[in-house]
Amino acid sequence: MVAGFNFILALLILVCELLSLFDCAVDFILGQVGGGSDGDVLFIARAEILCSYMNDAVCIDIKADFDLRHTPGSGCNTCKLELAEALVVLCHLTLALKNMDLNRRLVVGCGYVQADETTIRVISKGKGKADKEYLWMVRAVMEKLVIFHYDDGSRSGQTIRKLLKDFKGYLQSDGYSAYNVFEGTEGVCLIACLAHIRRHFEMALEENRSLAEHALKTIQEIYRIEHFADSREYTTEERRELRLCQSVPLLDSFEKWMEGTYVKVPPKSRMGQAISYAYPLWPRMKACLKDGNIKIDNNENAIRPLTLSRKNFLFCGNHEAAENTAVICSLLATCKAQEVNPREWLNDVIARLPYYQEKDSGKDIRELLPDVWKLKKSNENPIEV
Repeated sequence: MVAGFNFILALLILVCELLSLFDCAVDFILGQVGGGSDGDVLFIARAEILCSYMNDAVCIDIKADFDLRHTPGSGCNTCKLELAEALVVLCHLTLALKNMDLNRRLVVGCGYVQADETTIRVISKGKGKADKEYLWMVRAVMEKLVIFHYDDGSRSGQTIRKLLKDFKGYLQSDGYSAYNVFEGTEGVCLIACLAHIRRHFEMALEENRSLAEHALKTIQEIYRIEHFADSREYTTEERRELRLCQSVPLLDSFEKWMEGTYVKVPPKSRMGQAISYAYPLWPRMKACLKDGNIKIDNNENAIRPLTLSRKNFLFCGNHEAAENTAVICSLLATCKAQEVNPREWLNDVIARLPYYQEKDSGKDIRELLPDVWKLKKSNENPIEV
């Protein structure tokens, strides 16, 4: 019996496989359950079943034998059918968002984004085995929107260039060379990530503790300044002034320290590699001084659930399934960023989606995205004073 795993993405991979394998069955199933008050009841029931499984996976650890295996006569087949049909409704939302390219356009229209990549295993057609491919994550920091993007598993600079086409503003990332395509681009300011820089110096601790500890102590002091601003709830302008007063001397002295230290250590040593990584990024690190809204590191929380769940779903069946996985992960990550309960959101959206797809309904599917859904709900239920 296996416990302690994140079930939600494994279930969502099932959604993605349904999308890639049973697209023709979607219209048939929806046609069977739609229409009239009975259809309303069925949609709500299916939404409840799906959300129950997904919410349990989000909020608590569950056991591997917690599934649809029931005793004879307990309605197992009916339950499975209702769950499958609820999944298909969610598939329609995924397809609609893919076709509209809505999430990407919303994020790219923001002025400050953070980008990162993570791996996912995908079975390539003809090979019969799973290859390591890449998902891109782009997060609009101030608007709290997140998108995952899959482009046949590519990690090239042209992929992120195409994804962020027409983007203007601050782009924060690690030191991966693909982001260099934005160097010198008019209207784009590259920002480095201090957490990634720190990680390289942490790796040098065993090899050269004294030098590594000096670097980490300086980085810790930079973080201390940020924590102080957080604790005092500084405005963006107050944070910027604090950085100019206290962070600039640290950044300047650390830059000189790297210049003096690099010539004293072997280039291929871990300390040499850490400095080789950090020093070219230091101008981008200093760029965070321009605006108090800019974070000093790249928030990786959006990709952490996907990283932790790779052992559960193992792989995507094909490239299309990986694309669908990216869309669903975008929705759930945005729920987390917006502090929206994914169970409540899914329960409402899955039940309402069919009516948004009716011909001449006049409804905008944008209303179902977590950020707009949250705003609409708050307007419907204003806080009483």
